[in-house]
Amino acid sequence: MGWRSMASLLTFAMVASSQACGRTALEPASAASVASQSGGGIGTQSSSGSGGDGSGGRNPTTTGGSAGGAGTVGVDSFSGPFISVSTGSNGDAGCGVLADQTIGCWGDSRSTAPAGTFNSVSVGDPGICGVKTDGTIVCWGDNAAGLFPPPGGTFTFVSVGANDACAVETDGTVVCWGDGPHHSNPIPPSGGTFTSVSQGLEPASSLVCAMKTDGTLACTGGGNTAAPDGTFTSYSMGWPMACGVRPDGTVACFSLGDPTSSWCVEFEGASAGCVFPFPGGTYTSVSAGGAIACGVKTEGTIACWGLVDSSGVPAGTFTSVSVGGDGGVCAIRTNGSVVCWYYSLGH
Repeated sequence: MGWRSMASLLTFAMVASSQACGRTALEPASAASVASQSGGGIGTQSSSGSGGDGSGGRNPTTTGGSAGGAGTVGVDSFSGPFISVSTGSNGDAGCGVLADQTIGCWGDSRSTAPAGTFNSVSVGDPGICGVKTDGTIVCWGDNAAGLFPPPGGTFTFVSVGANDACAVETDGTVVCWGDGPHHSNPIPPSGGTFTSVSQGLEPASSLVCAMKTDGTLACTGGGNTAAPDGTFTSYSMGWPMACGVRPDGTVACFSLGDPTSSWCVEFEGASAGCVFPFPGGTYTSVSAGGAIACGVKTEGTIACWGLVDSSGVPAGTFTSVSVGGDGGVCAIRTNGSVVCWYYSLGH
């Protein structure tokens, strides 16, 4: 089971402990697997990195440095233009909503998108779901988590996790579904009306947090389900931490697990409570993944922390970022193109 990710204002990635540590590199993705979708496709792909495999895929030779011994393993870019992006569980799969509201995907065989127009998309482990412009949800890819068929009704937001998915209905309630091998019946948060929902990346815990219309959080599931105090403008659950942006633009990160557990002890550089120090500044959005978090700063640059630092982040300015569960990160540049970079997470 790979680590997974998803993206949005609350962007969430997914993860499995079997791939958390000891991973030395990410598998190269072939340019031939980058599929054009209806309504204009994803545009052209380019890759950087020396050598290569002759197919335009990324080279697994690491470049740059990082706090926890990880390094970048190449950069892919897609012209778009995109308005949102979601990164896959293994760094090789991703989807985004294009400017014409069709879906463009790249990576493994799960990424062939359905026709139609969408407001958002969430790439999980192992399935993908999107909210169409009529409010209905469509899911595709691998159905090992039992995401097909999704619930009926109309929705404003969807988040795919490890083995299940949750969505916000148009009346502000949260519904969850799925039946993967580690499924433990996630309980939808309740007690108010919600604007977005996020799931933790550890598949056995079924952690779910949802943001209320007043900016506070409600959380359910295994592990640490105590909702952080205060209000947020965006919130993202990864593993072993979750991070959110406060109304003043500062970032607050919180532990999702027991700080004495192997999850936290094995992550080099993690401080007490299973939370990594972050570089400071003010942010417009944040995405937490598998031992990595990245945020878009108010000036448009991206900072990353956790098992990595910001040295591998491409130059330029961005509007959003999505962190995957297994070392992949994708971001939308201010010109609408998507750039993805990849970290090896071996220690």
